[in-house]
Amino acid sequence: MNVHRSPRFSIVLPTHDRADVLPYAIRSALCQTVDDFELLIVGDGCTDKTAEVVASFHDPRVRWFDLPKAPGIGYANRNVALREAQGQYVAYLAHDDLWFPDHLERLGALLDSTGAEFAYSRGLGVGIDGRIRPYWYNLQIPTHQAGLWRGESAITMCTVAHTRSCLTRYGYWDETLLRSGDIVMWHSIVAGGHFKNLTFLAEPTALHFVANWRNTAQHRARSRLTSFLFQHAFRGVLADALSLPVRAGETQQESAWNHLTSDPRAIPEIRAAVVQFQDALLWPVRTPVGLIALRTGLLLAGMLDSGFRGAMWMSSARRRGLFRRLRQRTASLQKASGPESRIPNPESRAPNPESRAS
Repeated sequence: MNVHRSPRFSIVLPTHDRADVLPYAIRSALCQTVDDFELLIVGDGCTDKTAEVVASFHDPRVRWFDLPKAPGIGYANRNVALREAQGQYVAYLAHDDLWFPDHLERLGALLDSTGAEFAYSRGLGVGIDGRIRPYWYNLQIPTHQAGLWRGESAITMCTVAHTRSCLTRYGYWDETLLRSGDIVMWHSIVAGGHFKNLTFLAEPTALHFVANWRNTAQHRARSRLTSFLFQHAFRGVLADALSLPVRAGETQQESAWNHLTSDPRAIPEIRAAVVQFQDALLWPVRTPVGLIALRTGLLLAGMLDSGFRGAMWMSSARRRGLFRRLRQRTASLQKASGPESRIPNPESRAPNPESRAS
């Protein structure tokens, strides 16, 4: 007699009209070193050749949800798939992101060994110029926890895994939100567990690319400025591995996938380059003078950053409305989570108008 056994992982991959890059996200899921999973691909009102792309993968672990367009980024459709998920753990992958082959293995082992409900790995953002920038964000640090109350987050969806029981314990994706649902989702889980139910993998296991809807003229201008600063401020510090090739006629994802799969050294070199970059930045603080300089520089940079983000927030009624609603939601979460998870002065700074999370 065949006994049905639930898979270890349920992978939720939401997509909307990105048939050009979706194949590479799917391949990065199917090429995991852990093969005990179901892959739930959630079509959010797709009008291109997405269904054909999914059908080209003849793998019994793949399930296709061809759903009508839901409001906003389609959080309601994610919930449709999640209510059918059978895995012990839930992992997320965006249609324009890529996993390293050991992503599920590493996060699954971390969840197993710690007993945590929520795990995420270090994020690696890929700019439109192909340059990789690590996210130095760790929710085990109190000041980073405080930022989450203000809607600040650098946890990209493709880096997260959590227990399926979190859905019944803390809730599903908020279907009333048009954007920033990831911040609310992560916040619901970690605040509900008083920030004691999470674990963090410092090594990167995924690449997060700029979403089409974010790729605006303003974003491109800011990216060019950031790239200029990186190239000149960190000359001699940034290893070549932190710059992905972008070949003519290919999407960033296609070029990245071909690079990662053709060179067995690519992923280890990216991980080593992240450590090298961090060590180079922190080496000056080995002396008291270096520590003072670092602290002074961080204070000045924080003031400039707060002023810039505050100006952006004040200039956009849409942003103010979005983050007012987000703040109302996170405030209710803070109240519900009880005094153990209270962070002092959650209103000490203006909300971050543009979360890095997708």
